[in-house]
Amino acid sequence: MKGIDVAKAMHRYVCREVRYVAVWLDAGSSWVPHRSDEVLRRGYGDCKDQYVLLAALLRAKGIRSNAVLVDWDRSWRELGVPSPSQFDHCMAYLPDFDVYSNPVNPFANLGSLEQALSGKFVVHATELGTTGRTPEGTAAANSYRVEHDVALAADGSFSGTTKMTVEGRPSARLRAILAGDATGEGLADDLLARTPEGGFGRIECSDPMDLSTPLACKGVWRSEHAVAMDSEAWFTTPAGTDFLSPQKGREFLSHASRNFPTVVGAVSVAWRHTIRIPAGRSARLPKGRSAQNAIGRFTSRYSAAPDGSIVVERDLRIERDVVPAAQYPMLRAIFEAMDEDARAPLVLTNRAN
Repeated sequence: MKGIDVAKAMHRYVCREVRYVAVWLDAGSSWVPHRSDEVLRRGYGDCKDQYVLLAALLRAKGIRSNAVLVDWDRSWRELGVPSPSQFDHCMAYLPDFDVYSNPVNPFANLGSLEQALSGKFVVHATELGTTGRTPEGTAAANSYRVEHDVALAADGSFSGTTKMTVEGRPSARLRAILAGDATGEGLADDLLARTPEGGFGRIECSDPMDLSTPLACKGVWRSEHAVAMDSEAWFTTPAGTDFLSPQKGREFLSHASRNFPTVVGAVSVAWRHTIRIPAGRSARLPKGRSAQNAIGRFTSRYSAAPDGSIVVERDLRIERDVVPAAQYPMLRAIFEAMDEDARAPLVLTNRAN
C-alpha cells in the first residue's frame, strides 16, 4: 500500500480511533493543539488535535499535509479581510494529491467534504499562508442508486425489496443514520410510515463504520392493504425503504419570493422500480415527466416488461450545491416535475375491460 491508499488508511484510522471532544478553559486553548502522541494516547481531541495526529501519521509515511482553516456553517459569503474569528474549524489539505481531509467525521472518506465545507473560502496555514476555496460538490461525485422489486398481490398488499448503493455525501449521511439503528427495523418502519402505502420491514447493510467498503443496503418490506383492488385499482409507485424517495423534493418547493440562495446539494439519483401485478390485470400507465435547465434535470419513464410487470425509471441530477435566489424558479421546476411524477397514478383494470 502506498501513495493515496496510505493517505486514505491514515484518514480512516483517525476518523475511527479518535473521538471528537472539545473543552476550552481559556481563549488560547481554542487555537493551540495538543501533541500528537498525547492525542493518540488519549483517543480523543478536537478538530486541530485530530489534524495534528493525522499530519504526524502522514509525515511518517512521507506524505505532506498542512492545516486548513474554514468556517463550518451554511454561509458562503466571503469576508473582505480574513480574520481569526472568521474560522471555527481545522482540517487537512494534502498537496501531493490535491485532496482535503476532515478527520472529525467518522462517516466520510478522504476527499469527501460535507456540503457546509464545500466551495468554502479557506486559509492554508503554511509558512507563508495562502487562501483558496475547497472544491464544490458535483453530481458525479455524489450518487444514490435504488432498485425496487415489488409484487402487488391480489389482496392489495405489497411485498418488496429495495437495494441502495451510494457514494460521496449521500454515503456519509446514510452511514451516520445506519450507525444509530442496531436492528434496522425501526429505521425501515419509520421510512415506510411516511409513504402512502405504509408497512413494516427491516434494513440490512454493510458495516457503516467501514469506510474501506462501499456502502450497500437492502430493505425487505411489506405493506398490507396498500391498494383497494376494485375493478379499477389505483396506486402510486411504492417508495418502500427508500431514503431519498421523490417525495423528498417537496422540501424545496415554495412559491414565496426568495432573497437568499437555496442550499440543495449537487447529486445524481437514479430509481428503477419493477412492479409485478396480479394475473388477469392490465396496467394503464401515466406518461413520464421531464424538466431540464441549467440547474439540473428530472426525467421519468413508464413501460411494460414482456412478462407484464410495470417498469418505472426515474433520474434526478442537480448540478450545484447552492442555487442563487434568481435561479430558484429553475430549481423549483425540476422538483415540481418530480413531485407531479411521484403522485402520478398507475391504474390496474381487469383484462376483460
